[in-house]
Amino acid sequence: MKKEQLLQLNKLNKGVGWYLIPRAQYFHKENIEELHRVFELLKQKQYVRLKDLKEYQTKIGEKISADLLVYREWDQEAKLEIFNQMKSEGIIKPYAKEQTINDQLANLRNYTNLLKKLGFGFFNKQKHLFISPTGEEFLKSENINEWFEVFEKQLIKLQFWNPSMTEREREKYNDFELFPYIFTLDVLLELDKKELSTEEFALFMSYAKTHKDKRMIYELINEFRELDRTEQIKLVNEAELTVPQIANAHVTMGLFGCTPSLLFCKNKIECVDINKAKELVKKYMNKLKFVGYVSFEDWYEFMGDPRAEITVRDGIQYYTEIGKIDEAKDFLKTYIDSPTTMEVEEGLTFEDMLQNSISERLIEDVLEKRVSLLEDGLRLIRNGRQYSTEIGRIDLLALDKNKNYVVIELKKGMIPDKVMGQTLRYMGWVRDNLSKPRDVRGIIVGREVTEKLKYAKKGMQPAEHLMKLIEFDIDVSGSMSVVGENN
Repeated sequence: MKKEQLLQLNKLNKGVGWYLIPRAQYFHKENIEELHRVFELLKQKQYVRLKDLKEYQTKIGEKISADLLVYREWDQEAKLEIFNQMKSEGIIKPYAKEQTINDQLANLRNYTNLLKKLGFGFFNKQKHLFISPTGEEFLKSENINEWFEVFEKQLIKLQFWNPSMTEREREKYNDFELFPYIFTLDVLLELDKKELSTEEFALFMSYAKTHKDKRMIYELINEFRELDRTEQIKLVNEAELTVPQIANAHVTMGLFGCTPSLLFCKNKIECVDINKAKELVKKYMNKLKFVGYVSFEDWYEFMGDPRAEITVRDGIQYYTEIGKIDEAKDFLKTYIDSPTTMEVEEGLTFEDMLQNSISERLIEDVLEKRVSLLEDGLRLIRNGRQYSTEIGRIDLLALDKNKNYVVIELKKGMIPDKVMGQTLRYMGWVRDNLSKPRDVRGIIVGREVTEKLKYAKKGMQPAEHLMKLIEFDIDVSGSMSVVGENN
């Protein structure tokens, strides 16, 4: 390789390196305690009692406790309240004697943006603070070493690009498909000197677009290291690295340094636990598969689940749910993985899973147009098919004749009783975010209602009336009919 090739890489990609977190706030191992404290403050203000809601008025006949806790709306007043507490505790210090409200809130946004990027928590469309199970795990961790472990688990899953980015950013990055943290570990392990300077990261690392670029990046770094310092400085100047590019590299390396495997100090990142780094690369390099999430909520559900890993099952199900059948087939064809225990127990091949997912989508096609087959007066809300939430996709979300929300979950064949828990989870989300504080009903639809599912419904007493179990039949022409309702 020649020096001109080093320059060409940077000129072709100028300004289009990784941008994982906001560069306005630099996070590192020394200030992670402040991040944890800010998150604790946010959670303390997550809910408000119903009686304290200005817009809430008791209606005749309502039997709802005024002390019921519901999500708080995060308006400017609520955010300033948190900011002032952060200031009083010395977590942040104003950078000027007089700041506008927007300037002050920018300090808080730096923290909430990082929480969002890591899948810990975010303000959703309803202006409610939603804390994910991973966020809860981070909060419950008792010491700084456990915090680093949680950080590393999230960084392993963090793919680039992802839907936490703006539309404008995505236009620049839509041909990037990699997992930056695992990629960085993989490159570091190849280098003789297992460290990367901020210059090397900004010049080369952040321009890798896929994991296949590893060899090219490795060779470019070695070529750069063979130059004397005068030539290196000249190359950096000729590459016209911008201040934002250096800042992006700095904050990304600082975040990577908040893990057990790496340390960021004195403008370089170093692998401090080589054995663990090797273990992670071996485990995940061929397992992680980039998924083109179409919405932030879909991506966030994956990031927010501490147990989630992209498997064949998950990828197939996701792509078929959003109607990308060709992508689902491609995912199956190119993905190399071994069956999970559950897949072996069910006796299903990956091809079976794909076919089942496609069949469930065909049922949705029918009910999207004729949801009143399930109940007179039912109608889908706008965008009510595969309705995105941060806890998963609702198959169908409808309103009944009394304008109450109805969550509808569909299964191609026999309905396992675990679907009851899934449906109740969605009902709870709708109640908190769309229908507070009214009741929300659920309908579970499948070819066969099991005895276990019937008992699960009876266990809802005295709220059994909020759940229906419906069996259907569908012929080869795609004509669907309801067989009956199980009580």
